[in-house]
Amino acid sequence: MCPRDEHAGNRDAAGAGDLRSGRWRGPAFTNVSAGKQETGHNKGPETGHNSERVTGNGPPVVCLKDLTFAYNGTPVVERANLDILEGDFAVVVGPNGGGKTTLLRLIAGLLRPTRGQVLLFGRPPHEARARIGYTPQHLQFDAHFPVTALDVVLMGRIERRFGGPYSRSDRNAARRALEEVSLSDCADLPFASLSGGQRQRTLIARALACEPDLLLLDEPMAGIDAAIEKRLFELLRGLNGRMTIIMVSHDLSFVSSSVGSVICVNRTVAQHPTGEVTSEAIRGLYGSDVRIIRHDHQFPEDQHRHE
Repeated sequence: MCPRDEHAGNRDAAGAGDLRSGRWRGPAFTNVSAGKQETGHNKGPETGHNSERVTGNGPPVVCLKDLTFAYNGTPVVERANLDILEGDFAVVVGPNGGGKTTLLRLIAGLLRPTRGQVLLFGRPPHEARARIGYTPQHLQFDAHFPVTALDVVLMGRIERRFGGPYSRSDRNAARRALEEVSLSDCADLPFASLSGGQRQRTLIARALACEPDLLLLDEPMAGIDAAIEKRLFELLRGLNGRMTIIMVSHDLSFVSSSVGSVICVNRTVAQHPTGEVTSEAIRGLYGSDVRIIRHDHQFPEDQHRHE
């Protein structure tokens, strides 16, 4: 029996008909390999975790060159230059509306730059789709469509298929991904019946099913409780032992020793090693005083506070 890891309220039935029609609008339920680009003008999974992060010295996994993106002529990301090396765990932070999600979608190839260039593994995003796992921020699905957790995870295998039904290899990869996020017992349950945290882990499993070298996560901790957040972060630390991770977060507590670099986004983009993220840098990013709570030390529960 699949355990409930949090309250299952706030079911989101937005995007009704997307699954039923066989088309998945927007990032939700769309593997990066299947997503359409929009213009700015109108390795196999393994069980077990390796928590040691090793950053490579070779060519960057992600390279942005003078990248600008505008909605209807209004710049959202402007003249961004950025290199993410192999094995990095980068957290993207910044104020609401600052361009964090837009930047991630540009990297994923779901948006086309107004100007500049995105390279993944030295190639344009559309040529590297099979190496990317992507988990969107907003979930759009029809709560009445009879799709199971396993069905959702299998969507991550689309890029590796050449038509026809899913193969045994596809199903084995999907079940390994579910096992990795501790949801093996939920494989055959309706996706709509899962709690918010279980849905998030299912979508991470879908991203893992394509056996990515680069994992892109947009606010994966949003809407889940602290205990599940901790479990997800431990999962990501383990995954970082074999893949590069870029995660958007509004929570500055992720600026910790487990994170290699911090990407500050507020229309402009600046990258810092974790140790160089100061109160002054955050004040300049958010325009006000924000206290950073570091999670790289252990505190007794009665002494661990967020202010």
